[in-house]
Amino acid sequence: MTGAKATEHRPSLHSVRKWFLVGVSVAGVFVLQPASAVRNLVVWLPALSLLFTIGVWFVAFSWRDRRPATIIVAGLLALLVVLKSDPAALELSRVVRAINGQDVTLAAVSDLSWIGFSYIVFRLIHVLRDVGSPRMPVLTLPEFITYVLFTPTLIAGPIDRGERFIKDLRADWRPSWPDIGAGMQRLVVGAFKKFVLADALALVALNGQNAFEVRGSGWMWLLVLAFAARIYFDFSGYTDMALGLARWFGIYPPENFAAPYLKPNITQFWNSWHMSLSAWFRTYWFNPVLRALRARKLPMWSIVGICHLSTMVLIGLWHGVTANFVIWGAWHAVGLFAHNRWTEFLRSHPSTPSGWLWTALSTAVTCLYVSLGWVWFVVPDTVTSVHVFRVLFMLN
Repeated sequence: MTGAKATEHRPSLHSVRKWFLVGVSVAGVFVLQPASAVRNLVVWLPALSLLFTIGVWFVAFSWRDRRPATIIVAGLLALLVVLKSDPAALELSRVVRAINGQDVTLAAVSDLSWIGFSYIVFRLIHVLRDVGSPRMPVLTLPEFITYVLFTPTLIAGPIDRGERFIKDLRADWRPSWPDIGAGMQRLVVGAFKKFVLADALALVALNGQNAFEVRGSGWMWLLVLAFAARIYFDFSGYTDMALGLARWFGIYPPENFAAPYLKPNITQFWNSWHMSLSAWFRTYWFNPVLRALRARKLPMWSIVGICHLSTMVLIGLWHGVTANFVIWGAWHAVGLFAHNRWTEFLRSHPSTPSGWLWTALSTAVTCLYVSLGWVWFVVPDTVTSVHVFRVLFMLN
């Protein structure tokens, strides 16, 4: 009888996992937060991440009042813009230093490196926008904290959806050798990509420092293509490690990469590069703008152009509020619009080229176009970018 009662009160494995993941997620934002020259910021920033998460949960699931949601979304986006804009971030650093009684002349943008904040904001906005819809279940506070701050995906995603994540979290779970083995394999592959391939490529990849050191076109092409490979191995490597770690605990976040450089057009590239980010913008920006413009009965080509341009510029600004990131977004918008128009042309001209040779050629052109676009992404300003293009095409 005593043994039976002890068994009844013993926490289930599912419950142990739930509270373990809550603890790891909360601890993760503090442990992973980079050190800052500003006193106490290493504690304040992760504490704010936790407070924002708890506050949004109360608004979305406890108070169930959608009226403050718009204000909260606007506030989160405004703070994100400040952190992504170097002049604004520098000014905020001065303010924080002044409050702390520190020398404001030593303020730097790096003072405000906030671990995972971009991904936290996108998850919070997703929930605030979708709460109350049939697809969004009611999450408990521990579940919501785990979802928003989930340590493996905190730094660089993927951006999971709440309804998908919670199915994994609530499912019956027991450790299994297939999951442990598959997770370990993914972890090792990701570590090799990130710490071996990406780090080796970093030695020759284009950056803001070596852009003016190279004079020959061939060497500049090497730097540009090395960066294209480096950013893929770095980002996809981290994703592999994140998905491998998550799998050990029965969590299966969405894939973020699917051989993007092997796609035959830029539309398929963006359907396989940072897929969770593309899906987020498609859901919360591209599709709503598309519906709104269709209601105005504008020409379809102009609707497509506006949607692509606004979406890709926003994705560029998400990486940083600079002219180069705007141009990088516009570069991809032009490619997406051109492919859309080409697709429309092919529908009325079925005799256009096809076959494996055509696919290989279009894949090479797509890869080249994307690789050239990284020039705007990696160097700090338009002057440097123009210099790189001049060297690439021997225009000096």
